[in-house]
Amino acid sequence: MKPKRRTEIVSTTGNSHIPDEILFDILTRIPSVKSLLRFRCVSKSFCSIISQSSFTEAHHQKGSSNHLVASFPGRFTRQTLIGNLENEKKAHKNNFQLGFSLFDYLNEPYFLKLLYLVSLNGLICLWNNSNDVAVCNPFTRQHVFLPKVIMTQTVVFNCCFLGLDPTTKKHKVLMAQQFSNSTPHWNIFTLGVDKSWREIHC
Repeated sequence: MKPKRRTEIVSTTGNSHIPDEILFDILTRIPSVKSLLRFRCVSKSFCSIISQSSFTEAHHQKGSSNHLVASFPGRFTRQTLIGNLENEKKAHKNNFQLGFSLFDYLNEPYFLKLLYLVSLNGLICLWNNSNDVAVCNPFTRQHVFLPKVIMTQTVVFNCCFLGLDPTTKKHKVLMAQQFSNSTPHWNIFTLGVDKSWREIHC
């Protein structure tokens, strides 16, 4: 019996390279963040594209028509809550499986002491009443803790906001602090630029 002949398909173009801009567009259309994290291991090109801040923004815009839903641990209970990170509304208990869950990620020891969160363009800013502030990117599993604001008085209330400078495309964290016997104080921190908080007057 004659062995079967192996047939190989060879590209006639001589070039199988896909331009980065086409790969960029294809990858931004993948809805599952979990899949994107796996795709980073496919090649250096994939990893480079997915790690770009512009990719995170483009992927977020492509999916902005859908509700951004993620699970995260309840801070004062053992229940996992479902919330829309864009408007911070807690909704239903987790009784179904999500394509991507933030539960394990935000349950890391260095995040557990942070009580509050806001999100913008795929980034999450977390903080607590002790002025601990962290910004993380669930896409890349990267995070950074910001330096503490120097306090000369007792803080009775603080709150953080996450914004994007449309000119420089740099994300900024704005912190509002209310002291016991004074007007609110405002400090701002530009990610990737500043080494310390800058006080601003509003």
